[in-house]
Amino acid sequence: MHVIAAKTVSLGEALTEEFKTYVQAIITGAKRLAKTLQSEGVDIVFSGTDNHLLLLDLHSLGVTGKVAEVRDRVSSLTSPFPLYQRC
Repeated sequence: MHVIAAKTVSLGEALTEEFKTYVQAIITGAKRLAKTLQSEGVDIVFSGTDNHLLLLDLHSLGVTGKVAEVRDRVSSLTSPFPLYQRC
């Protein structure tokens, strides 16, 4: 029952003008990020984005999958923005 209630609330929020404005701002930011990265020499797969996701080809920068994986793990350990706050 809680899942049904949560979905109902989420869908209700998605119908508001505030949510539509928020989503548009996210998409605009992602497109701006894609253009900026592209101007700095990062290859963007599919020439940009239509949503909040970007797919980057980092081979031109000499970044292999292994290097990216290690850096991702280190950044998640050292991030100043934890996913949750411990009580």
